[in-house]
Amino acid sequence: MKKYLLMVAAALMTFAACEEKVEPNPDDGGQTTPPAEEVDEITIDPEQKTFAKEGGVQHVMVTSTGEWTLKLDETSEKERAGEWITVKDGVQSGKDGDIVTFEVKENYTGKQLTAVYVFTCGKAETKFTAVSESGEVNFMTLQSEANVDLKYNAKETTIALSTNINYRAVQVEVSEAAKEWCKLSFPQEGGANLVNLIFTLDDNNGKDAHVREAVITITGERVEPVTVTLSQRPQTSITVVEEEFFFESTGGQHEIKVNSNVEYIFEVTEGAEWIKHSTKEPGVEVISADPSSQKRTGKITITEKNPYDGDEPVKVERVVRQAPESLVKSAIDMTNTRMKPDWEGGNRPGQDFLRKNLYENFTIELLMNADELSKSISTIFGIEGYWLIRLGDKSPQNQLELSGGQVAAGWTGEGDNYEDKYGQTITSDKLQFNTKQWYHLAITFEKAKKMLFSANSIVKFYVDGELIHSGYTYNNPLDLSYVYRQYGNSYPFYFGYSWDDARCFNGKMTEIRLWEKALTPSDLKEKDHFYTVDPKSEGLVAYWKFNEAKMMDVQYSKQYCIPDETGHEFHLICESKREITPGKPIDGTEWTSKAEPKLVPVNLPE
Repeated sequence: MKKYLLMVAAALMTFAACEEKVEPNPDDGGQTTPPAEEVDEITIDPEQKTFAKEGGVQHVMVTSTGEWTLKLDETSEKERAGEWITVKDGVQSGKDGDIVTFEVKENYTGKQLTAVYVFTCGKAETKFTAVSESGEVNFMTLQSEANVDLKYNAKETTIALSTNINYRAVQVEVSEAAKEWCKLSFPQEGGANLVNLIFTLDDNNGKDAHVREAVITITGERVEPVTVTLSQRPQTSITVVEEEFFFESTGGQHEIKVNSNVEYIFEVTEGAEWIKHSTKEPGVEVISADPSSQKRTGKITITEKNPYDGDEPVKVERVVRQAPESLVKSAIDMTNTRMKPDWEGGNRPGQDFLRKNLYENFTIELLMNADELSKSISTIFGIEGYWLIRLGDKSPQNQLELSGGQVAAGWTGEGDNYEDKYGQTITSDKLQFNTKQWYHLAITFEKAKKMLFSANSIVKFYVDGELIHSGYTYNNPLDLSYVYRQYGNSYPFYFGYSWDDARCFNGKMTEIRLWEKALTPSDLKEKDHFYTVDPKSEGLVAYWKFNEAKMMDVQYSKQYCIPDETGHEFHLICESKREITPGKPIDGTEWTSKAEPKLVPVNLPE
């Protein structure tokens, strides 16, 4: 233990001997002077740099007595100077002799920018000041509308910009889905700081057309993008299949399917006191009526809700009726349809096989309603070039006439005042018809009691049971199975068709009958005769009621027919125009009896 204490004492004495001795300073009255204190120093070169608008790089050398740190001063930090000036490699500290590189971006803000960086070494600091001068500011603002509503057939539209960017440097992008129908035609200068972007557009039509959008994004150097939305409406289409709606005396309801590519307003415009309306779902409207023994008529109107500026709204009107149960409930829509009797397959009792379609006396009667009478010729029935009942041609477009090789002369009254002219048209201005109106038409043919020159038959025109006009024709008996041939074409007996497609009848027909006798005015005026007769009536050869159309075996194949109600099997073959290529014009020579004809509901008598 004694030995250990001696060792510690020796160590302490050695430590004391090693301490620095402070000698007295004679200039200070013999007082002692502490050693000199070290001073922190830091300098940089350069301390300031002004950058041109294009920006650039500046190298700064640091001279310091020790390690140093670097940061953006508080004021510059708040002004987000770091967005336009940065320190390369993110340097934040270093040692004496290091070089710090500052990088400055181009400045087109329109104002001078300043940033201060602080270098610190111990208690010493120095500052680097960067100044960025600005060039002209690029700008691009929209002068036209940001949301453009275009009509379905708009051919072009213009987007106007105010910008100091050269029009060739303006970049345009059309949204992918719209590139097919919206294309940039060309940009053009429109004056000082004005650029016009002209776009060409395709029509927005067709049965599946809907509102479509093109988003146009316009960009340029050092400017915010501009976006414009073009909305192109479809060609307005509002359709309702039914021509009218009928309530029996017991009342009831109808669901009305409205096919529309635009918003619409559904209104009861007439008869609101008895017609009730509700909406089942979009595109399905419901009208209803309470029981009533009265005959009453109303109207519904479906109107485009938001028509294009300057356009009249599209409207669809339908008649609504209520009455006791109708006698005729169905008709055929003859638009793009023609019909011919199956003379070969029919067989009436007592007919001569070789002369089964020759008639000395006959009547053809029907109910008809024309949708339009603007054609030069609208055919009702008959054989082209032989014996044809039609509207138009040599007469006004809504006037009925008989023409063909068997026509002899015009005839008025009961005397012999006629003119013998081969092929003359028989007509009268009293035989004029309106559209959208039902008529009962009966044409009678009978053998004359005496030969008048070469004419030997009298034809009479009855409208709604009234004798309107009469005239003479040749060649009794008349052959309804005769086929007129010319220029390689064949023309049999047709309802609603003659020389070509342009002469078809656009409208509805029903209750067509062929009698083997000339009906008299008293026959025609029998109660409900216009609307129904007994299929077993004497002299009734064929009777087509249009309650159904079905596939039947006729002329060695399956064809759509209207059945003959008499049982004589003179079925009425229905042929429809065949659309070969969807959306393309129909070739009128292409007809098919394999397509189901369009039967529409009617309510007769009205």
